[in-house]
Amino acid sequence: MLERCLEYFLTEPRRLVNLGSALLQAGGLLLVAGLLGFLVTTAGSVVTGMATRTRPVVELAEVLPGLPTWWVPESLAGYGFAVCCGLIGLWAIQAGRTYQRLLGH
Repeated sequence: MLERCLEYFLTEPRRLVNLGSALLQAGGLLLVAGLLGFLVTTAGSVVTGMATRTRPVVELAEVLPGLPTWWVPESLAGYGFAVCCGLIGLWAIQAGRTYQRLLGH
């Protein structure tokens, strides 16, 4: 199975560059969504805290009940996953371009 994956990407290095680009964009999208989610929950917490004199913890699912928010990173592990996607994407782009240059594609 691994041989087929390697053969798929090494016979046409542009595929590896495209995969890297997709991973980089996905990682960036996750980071932006996580930061926007953090801003929304913080604003909701502040507004609720001004009304009740205590600052409660507001979850993203409470602020946006009609939208699926399972994919938005809210913890260190989620942000770490997004950063890893971006870094692996950068590595795949560099490796694909190197293979393109070496193989003359």
